[in-house]
Amino acid sequence: MKITSRYEHPHEHFQMQKFKDLAVEFEMARWVKEVYFDSSFSICYIYFDVRVAEGSWIANQVKSMAERTINQFEMFGVIYHGTEPG
Repeated sequence: MKITSRYEHPHEHFQMQKFKDLAVEFEMARWVKEVYFDSSFSICYIYFDVRVAEGSWIANQVKSMAERTINQFEMFGVIYHGTEPG
């Protein structure tokens, strides 16, 4: 899973790394192609493997992990709010 940030702010990488750690732990990392934090909008975009459908069990698991690790994120065109890990 590729993780990148527009301006490389440390708090963005911290959130993305926490997300990636959970995805690896629960064997979901293979379904996420990229996590990109757009610093200008303070939003993290989660890009899935093409086989993952919106509303699928996999997408819902990934959303749950993102809610626990990322402050604001987008999946399938919808913006969600989670919690920033401490």
